[in-house]
Amino acid sequence: EIIMQQAQDATALKAAEKHEITLGTEMTREREEHKQTEREVEVEVQNARGDDEEIPWNAELLFQPPEHATRHHSPLYPLNALGLDPRDPDDSDVQSDSASTLAFPPTILQSNNFAALLRRHGAHRRLKNVTLFVDWLPNASAPHQRVAVVVSLSEAEAIRAVIHRHRTGLGPAALALRSLAHNRVLDATDQYQPPAEPDDTTAVCACLKFWNNDMFLSEGEIQQLLRALSGADKVRRRAFFEASLAMRRRQKRRWTDTPVRKVFVLGDDEELQGMVALISRLQDALARGRYPLAQLCEAMDADGDGFLTMTEIQRVLQRLDPTASLPELQRLVALM
Repeated sequence: EIIMQQAQDATALKAAEKHEITLGTEMTREREEHKQTEREVEVEVQNARGDDEEIPWNAELLFQPPEHATRHHSPLYPLNALGLDPRDPDDSDVQSDSASTLAFPPTILQSNNFAALLRRHGAHRRLKNVTLFVDWLPNASAPHQRVAVVVSLSEAEAIRAVIHRHRTGLGPAALALRSLAHNRVLDATDQYQPPAEPDDTTAVCACLKFWNNDMFLSEGEIQQLLRALSGADKVRRRAFFEASLAMRRRQKRRWTDTPVRKVFVLGDDEELQGMVALISRLQDALARGRYPLAQLCEAMDADGDGFLTMTEIQRVLQRLDPTASLPELQRLVALM
């Protein structure tokens, strides 16, 4: 019995030692896997950071004339110089996508830290959201001469610190940090003067909201945007908008049922005003009741299938307003 007990004790001791070794090996393996995961995450963060490393620049640049701010190798550049192309870049070390620029007003600048003007070959561009911009008066005594500068959040924080340090004076210049969402001044130097005409900043905000891929623009913003982008055709506007939308993390990517679609259908503010007048005339015709809409649609349904084609809808509108031109009717139908 004593011998049997000793044999059982030895067997149990070996099993415990084996379990301890197995447990120790498992813990070591888990620690190694955890370290490997940490290394992989660190590499992913470094890779994700890539071109997002912001390059510091001297805020005193804003004390100088605007033409100095956009010189070669400057941290700022005109927004109308930025091109976007979702396709793969050509065989070159640096890609600027210059073929897909949009004619924004020249008084809108942007920092390279917000979106690099040039990017490395093969680098995927990921766009930030436009949240804040600087309303820059190079000469506070000439408040009608204003420059808007799109900046990153960290740049905005640094510029706000500059505003606090130089609250009473930046030479002849004046600065204000404004929010895009509400076009509200968050902070400003003492010499800063808001625009006498609200439309001055409304036009800038309309352009920046378009650049930010905002789809639900007001009628006033649409009107301001059509004026500002009158130098760009409708096809180019749409191409730029869709390219930038593809480079942002957005849940909603369908714009066809939103107000921004007018920017891709209407050429300028004059066409917008013509469209408003046409809609008013059509409403008057329906209100007079000369042509009951249901009967008119039924009469224009050539094949009797209960559905109206685009051409048949144009005929209905033409009957309601014989003075409307074919291009006007086509633009209206395109907005439906």
